[in-house]
Amino acid sequence: MIVGLHVGPDVEAVETNTDRQPGYVEGRELVTFLRPWGCPHSLDALVYRVDRTSDGPPRASRRPLVNHGSRGTRWQLVGAIVALVLLATSCEEVVYSDADAARDLAGLPALNRSSILATSARANSQAMCSAGAVQASTDPTTTYDRETIAWAGELVGSAPLDPSIPDPIDRNLDATNAVLEGWPDNSLSNARWDDIGVGEVTCADGNLYLTAVVTDRPTMPATGRYSSPQYSAAEVEVDKDLVYGTATNYQGVDQILRLDRFLPPQSDTTAQRPAVMLVHGGGYARGDKANMADVARTYARRGFVAVTINYRLNRTLTGQDDPGYIPAATNAIDDGMEAVRWMRAHAAEMNIDPERIAMMGTSAGGGIALATATLDDPTPGGPLATYSPKVKAVVATGATLTLGLDAVGFDPSDSPLMMIHFTTDTATGATGADVLATCEAMWAVGGTCDQVIRPGGGHGSPLNAGGPWWTPEIGPYLWEHLDLG
Repeated sequence: MIVGLHVGPDVEAVETNTDRQPGYVEGRELVTFLRPWGCPHSLDALVYRVDRTSDGPPRASRRPLVNHGSRGTRWQLVGAIVALVLLATSCEEVVYSDADAARDLAGLPALNRSSILATSARANSQAMCSAGAVQASTDPTTTYDRETIAWAGELVGSAPLDPSIPDPIDRNLDATNAVLEGWPDNSLSNARWDDIGVGEVTCADGNLYLTAVVTDRPTMPATGRYSSPQYSAAEVEVDKDLVYGTATNYQGVDQILRLDRFLPPQSDTTAQRPAVMLVHGGGYARGDKANMADVARTYARRGFVAVTINYRLNRTLTGQDDPGYIPAATNAIDDGMEAVRWMRAHAAEMNIDPERIAMMGTSAGGGIALATATLDDPTPGGPLATYSPKVKAVVATGATLTLGLDAVGFDPSDSPLMMIHFTTDTATGATGADVLATCEAMWAVGGTCDQVIRPGGGHGSPLNAGGPWWTPEIGPYLWEHLDLG
């Protein structure tokens, strides 16, 4: 059974070149495979048909036209015959190479092979095996959004494993080709796709189940509101030291909690603006909201409302092993959540959309942002208790949740996370493996988590709009999760 490309809402999967027009002649492009432990390398393993007009580009149709073992077929060549020799470790490699060849013929770059999508694809194939039937996702974009994506397409299918083929690898190839033959010809060569993951399972019911997932990464316009400056730095309006709460600090003294607000000029009449809260670092022992003021201005210049906050610090802390570290972190997280509640309570005053608030932080501030996304309020109640502390998206740098993973009850409703982190953090000692552990915990419950690993050592990365991480990562991420389009 074959099910063709299934995509998210409002995305059309258009088949092209499936019907040859008068004037087309048939040729073939040969694709071969070598295998140490993978699929067979016989010259008739995979054959592509290439349709070409006298004045047009070649058009590829993915259909095996030579049966396994057949070598007497007459060839009519139109254009060049190109042989691609690939090392394959499984028949999944056949699908990847199939996609590469189809995109090459279409003049498109190869898709990035995503191990994350491959894991999800194998899980889907295993689920089909368990169910004994091919099952397409209702909404692939939701099913496969472990990392932030704009759209997803899903190709699923199954084919019987022919018991008359003695070699199990050849048998798997035969079934893989049968599934490929039934998929739409241009399903993997659509220009919109960026990444691919493939997963197959040979099942005890005598069938091979195959899933291919293709995704479209989020993008952001090069210019325009939210992506590029609309106002000068001098036009940004700043309200300082607004009170968002009161709480008892480590000395047992009530502390007034304050924030600064950065707004587009009054001439900006856009309703329901998105908002960004920026949280400074300092190991829960030092730092000030003023540290994030320049970053806040970069967002306000683009049309966001930006807020920087102070939170309770314990200035006696000596490091993560200090007995006061966890209480200080808990207080800071509590204050971050209260600041989000305050923003929701004052949404009309600031002309912001209370459902489009992002929190971004560096170092300890990144920890506050990650915890706000994933933890329950440690001290529920108070004058703003009716307002949710949850945000729509989080960006953290120089922070992970690794130290508290056992205490975090991850939930599918947790805010999406993006962590920008060095391979080795020179301040905390955390590594890329710690980032992956946090993301894997999110993925395990169906959450969304993006990991951006910077090679080498360091601590924290710029979060400013227009900075080095704005166009490739932060901007498209916010564009997608804050619905800026």
